[in-house]
Amino acid sequence: MMEQKIKIIDKRIFATYIIVIIVLLFGVTYALIRTSVAIRATATSLTVAYQSEFSNSNINFVPILDENVEEDGNNVIKIDFEVGGTEENPKDIELIYDITLINLDIDEELKNQYLKWKLIKNGEELANGDFENIKDLTELTLTGIQENLPKPTEAKDKCTFYLWLSDSCQYNDISKCKGFLDQKDMLKKKVSGNLEVRLNTGYKVPKNIELYFNPNGGEVAETSKTVVYNGIITNLPIPIREGYTFIGWYSNRYKDNPLDYYANTYPELYKKYNYDSDKLYNDYITEGKDNNRRIAEFIENDPVKITTDKTLYAGWIKN
Repeated sequence: MMEQKIKIIDKRIFATYIIVIIVLLFGVTYALIRTSVAIRATATSLTVAYQSEFSNSNINFVPILDENVEEDGNNVIKIDFEVGGTEENPKDIELIYDITLINLDIDEELKNQYLKWKLIKNGEELANGDFENIKDLTELTLTGIQENLPKPTEAKDKCTFYLWLSDSCQYNDISKCKGFLDQKDMLKKKVSGNLEVRLNTGYKVPKNIELYFNPNGGEVAETSKTVVYNGIITNLPIPIREGYTFIGWYSNRYKDNPLDYYANTYPELYKKYNYDSDKLYNDYITEGKDNNRRIAEFIENDPVKITTDKTLYAGWIKN
């Protein structure tokens, strides 16, 4: 594995604790931004409370397995920061904050479903996405719903932003991969931008997300659907394909081998059937449905946690 070091670019370095004054119509409020990396803070009369530049300049973006993102120290852009209030807000005024990427500069070869990001808040995944359907790179808001700024007496929100190039073969055993993309043309490509924390007042309307349905060799009447972040997915379309049975909707990772999702979700079953996918599928048909086992990656009544438009692929089993 090629060693990779992340470059954080700073034009103006402040101390680890940054106090930014935000001037509102109703008075003055303070916000505390703490980060474990060097930062460039912008204190203005507007709403930008924190800004950190990032880049993978002059290094290779080596593809990695998605499950290794939080443990991999060499091939991931990672920014840790905390957000919290420093004194009581003006009476009856609630501050909210957004986490946004701006001024993104991404080589064309990386504008796809393999360049991924995720945002962690207080140990739980808040949102995730990729760059397959992003048309405007000047500003990309990562937070999908209202995030309230903690009061000074409350614990600060601990946040981590990750950006990485996802391996098109998401397995340690490459023999399991079929039709995966050769990503050598992505290795020396570059990505850079700014991560901002912005403060504001009022209520934020949940973000609309567009789901695109790729029939993956079949046909589908509904090619896209608008959903709301933190809402639920309903009325997913059902595609058709001659000679195949549709078993559900999947991300790019599982589109060619959808049963791998079932195997990864219930590894004890996969082992029980000696890693035979046909027997695993028969198990789902005879027992899994009745036991409410999950065979599809995206199903009815799933909560929407992505905050960028997403392409879903039909998963097929040959008859």
